[in-house]
Amino acid sequence: MKRNDTDQIDWLKNLLGLAAIIILTIIYIEISNKELVTSITSLILQIIPNLIAALIAVLTVYYTFIRKGISSENKLKDIISEEVKKLLKDDAFDFQVEIDKEFNLKDKLENAKELLIVGYSCRYIIAGLKTELVQAIKNKMDLKVLAIQPESDTSKFMMQYRAFKELDFDIKHMKERLQTIEHEVTEQSGKKKVGKIELRTMNWIPSCSLIFYFPKNNESSVLKLKVYAINHETTLVKIKTHKLIYEFREKELFKYFLHQFNELWKMSSKEIIN
Repeated sequence: MKRNDTDQIDWLKNLLGLAAIIILTIIYIEISNKELVTSITSLILQIIPNLIAALIAVLTVYYTFIRKGISSENKLKDIISEEVKKLLKDDAFDFQVEIDKEFNLKDKLENAKELLIVGYSCRYIIAGLKTELVQAIKNKMDLKVLAIQPESDTSKFMMQYRAFKELDFDIKHMKERLQTIEHEVTEQSGKKKVGKIELRTMNWIPSCSLIFYFPKNNESSVLKLKVYAINHETTLVKIKTHKLIYEFREKELFKYFLHQFNELWKMSSKEIIN
């Protein structure tokens, strides 16, 4: 094939790539403006930005390397493959240790405006962040915790299984931790205005652990999500079950999980901490 023919085919591919980016952008804007929130549209809104980013990466690599004669065809394939992997990694689940490296709550709570937590007992989250929570609430951060109701039908059902024999104890221990935190905040702050601590319990098994972080500054709000196992009698293995969801990057997905939290909060029972 002649050089001119090859160039024409390359330009045609580039034009098709640009056209695809424009079409995908229009579809994304149309769906977002109409606010059609369904499982299908939410999935589409998550996929389209990655498709656009992948196309841009391909075109960028092409103009940077191929047009300048820097890379061979096989090298280009390797570069594109790596770029696409990086782009798609944002939607991937990861291990907790890797998630904590990227977003460590202990370091972030100082600038938090509000923290929302939902889980089975929330015992280990509250215990692990006790010192930081005291300081954050003194700095006017509001804390909402949502756990399973002890001695409820749900907790009795779960405690039939080996993994949850201590569930009621864990929930009561978490409540005691919150009492300690509230006492220390009051003791250290005197009459100064501080944040609120609210605890509610539900007769329901949540499918995942949710920790919503809302900052005081212009940073993005963040959701730390952990998917719970369906069968807790399964032998424990190293599985990537954690995910960070940044509101500015995945607004619809963030909004979806926040809505789930708010609905559970409404149907739950208020608990007196003191």
